[in-house]
Amino acid sequence: PSVDIAVLALSEQLTAVQLPVWLDFAGTFLSQEVFFLGFPTQMKMDGKALNNGFPIPLVKHGVLAYFPLGEPGEPFLIDGTNTYGFSGGPVVRVSDINKPAIIGVISGFRAFPEPVTQAGAQIGVTNSNTGLAVAFSISYAIDAIRKNPIGFKVP
Repeated sequence: PSVDIAVLALSEQLTAVQLPVWLDFAGTFLSQEVFFLGFPTQMKMDGKALNNGFPIPLVKHGVLAYFPLGEPGEPFLIDGTNTYGFSGGPVVRVSDINKPAIIGVISGFRAFPEPVTQAGAQIGVTNSNTGLAVAFSISYAIDAIRKNPIGFKVP
């Protein structure tokens, strides 16, 4: 109840390529390198919208910085800056190139309140990105799939 995860069930396979990808958090350790995928919106380069203004997939890199201490529903943290549009993207561990594992799902990022000042006086507060991505274990998505096994059946 404390983790908000939805899984989209596809009626067909999207590509002909089948990579061996595992869904498993086991074997993951602090300071391990991970990659995460997102679709941030409004990406621009030299003042021009990329991909005709449609979200563009980006792959980012980070290091596992924090694991929950056995509390159900507690997220893990990645030292890797994400932005709006990464929520729902996979967190992938590639300790063995032949056995990549999706270990989690990005939920957001940790923000830190920063004062906004004008002429030396604080006029408000803004949230600054701390560079810590927040993610939840893939086990929550696996549980959702097991509770409602619909969609394309992987051979």
